[in-house]
Parts: sequence; structure tokens; C-alpha cells
Amino acid sequence: MSLKDTSKTLKKTAEDWVGEWFKTGDIARLNTDGTFSIVDRKKNLVKPPHGEYIAPERLESIYKNCPFVDNLMVYASPSHDELIAFVSPNKTAVLQYAEAKNLSGDWEHLCENPQVQKMIVEELGKVLRSQSLRSIERIAYVKLFPEEWTPANGWLTAAMKLRRIEIHKQHQDTIQNIYRFLSRNK
Repeated sequence: MSLKDTSKTLKKTAEDWVGEWFKTGDIARLNTDGTFSIVDRKKNLVKPPHGEYIAPERLESIYKNCPFVDNLMVYASPSHDELIAFVSPNKTAVLQYAEAKNLSGDWEHLCENPQVQKMIVEELGKVLRSQSLRSIERIAYVKLFPEEWTPANGWLTAAMKLRRIEIHKQHQDTIQNIYRFLSRNK
């Protein structure tokens, strides 16, 4: 490392110290037992038009508690107030729901069924209320994907984290269509 690079590093390090605290870029929650839990990264915040920041990764960890969800990706847009989610549904739970409601069709068709999508939005709403989330953190629409999310099909990294940027790029048309649909149905 050159002297110039070392000087820049030291300057940046000094800027990141605020009193006794070092700004790492992590967002933490103070737990009731006095410990901290890292819940998100500052760079992963999105500011929709309503002006309050949304932390998609934090919401994902909460909404994954929904029994009808195996995996999900929350999408917050800087130009739309509504949150949407891409969901890998829990096949067993959805098939049981479909049987109870006498819904027909194979797995792929059930994942496209508006009644199933609506039910999952409602179930995510139950999670929102049980976890005392803010109304701006409500999922307005879900797009269900029948395939399991894996590194092999491009949904996850080898470390099993969402490939968020790649998913956004690959499904940009779907995202735009969802927001058009939501705008028409306000």
C-alpha cells in the first residue's frame, strides 16, 4: 500500500469514529437484554416517496415467519410508496390451502392463481400486525415463483443470500408491470 493510500485509509477511519462509536455501515437493534443485533446494512436502505427509509432485508427476515413462505425478497422502490415481494411459497401449506378451497391446477398454476396470491398477502398482513410493523412496511402485492430458490437457478449466492441486484435486473419488467397494476387499482 502506498503512502497516499495509507493516508486516505487513516482519514476515512478517523471520519468513521463518532465519539466512542465506529460507524460500520451496519444497522443494529438494541435488544431487551442490553445486547445488539445487526438487522441490516445502511447501504441497503430505500427511501420511497413518502420519505421514510425502508430496510428490505430486515423485513425479509420478519416476513419469512409467515407459514406460507419459504423465501421472499422485499422490493422497495424510490418512486413508489408500495412494497412488493417476490415469494417462493411453502408448497405444503399452499397445497393444503388449495385443497381446502377446492382450487384446481398444478403447482405452477396455483402460484399464478390470484386467490392464492391474495391469501399470501393477507397472511403477510398478519405477520405485519403481530410484529407491530409500520403501515409503510406492508406488502401490497406478491409475485409467486414456483421453483425453489437455489444458487443453481440464480436466486441465491453460494452463501445462500439473495442475489438482489441480479434479481432486480432479471425481473425489471415484472416489477414495472406490478407497479402499473397497483397504480391502476388504487
